[in-house]
This record gives sequence, structure tokens and C-alpha cells, in this order.
Amino acid sequence: METRDKDQIIHYYNREKRLERASANAMFAIDRHHYRRPGIIKSLTATRSLSFLFFSLLFMIVAAFLVNYIQGSRNSGTIDGNRFEVEAVWFEGYIYATIVRSSVRRNAQPIGVDLLLSAGGDVQEGFLQASDSEYRVRVPADAKPAWLAVIMSSESGRIELAAKVR
Repeated sequence: METRDKDQIIHYYNREKRLERASANAMFAIDRHHYRRPGIIKSLTATRSLSFLFFSLLFMIVAAFLVNYIQGSRNSGTIDGNRFEVEAVWFEGYIYATIVRSSVRRNAQPIGVDLLLSAGGDVQEGFLQASDSEYRVRVPADAKPAWLAVIMSSESGRIELAAKVR
């Protein structure tokens, strides 16, 4: 490519002229073997071993997400645009629980929430005010329980959460 003026471009290569002068064998090769580049899935499954590897990796990823979803604790939930997350730790006869509020939507208004916490036999009540973003509580427990159940209710809804006690 060469330019003589600012706006005038001269091209020296022309595919059509080259194909007019091509031999019969070259035209046959172009007709038979002209291909597009394969996509990512086609290239990952081009041979038997590559397709086995691709589908086994896909199966492992799906299985990992499924196991994580089934065994994971349900320690978070939303009420009216407010997301609540519960964490619990057992230490020397007490469960120390923390409930953190964050906003899901930009214009979500903080709401007051009634709390019921239970780790087996004892039930403890509490209230998370609309002005607070965090609520901490100490629940007595003789032995370390596996789960802490929390029921949160307000005028706009109710959620039941379970946090694994660490």
C-alpha cells in the first residue's frame, strides 16, 4: 500500500486478479479447503479425548456448584431491599451472633426488624433498629450446637435464616 496524496490510497494486492491467474489445482484447493475458523466449543471438542476432557470438566464444575448450594448454610436473606447476613461463633458456653444489614437496592430504606434467635432450647429475642447496620447478641449454650436459627420479621416480610456455628 502506498499513498501519493493524503486521500489517495493505492493497493497493489488484488485477490480477484490473483484468483483469475491461479491454476486448476489451486482453484480446487480453494474450493475444497476454504474454511472458517472453528468456534471455541468446536475446537475444545475436536477429538474424542478433547471432548471427554471438556465434558468431564463441565460436569465437575456443575457438581461443585450443586454441592456448594446443597450443603451451604442459608445464612443470608432479603426483606424489602435490605439484605441480612448472620454469622455465629461458639466460645466458652455462649454463641456470639452478628447480624449485618446491607442494602440490595440503591433506594432501599432501612427497616426495623424483630429477631428470634435459637440454638436448641433457649430462645432469645431482639430488635434491629432501622438506624443500625449491625446487631450483636450473646446466646447462652451449654454445648456447641451445629446451627443457630434466626427468624427475622418486619411489616414487609419474614425470613428464616440458619447460620453454621463455628
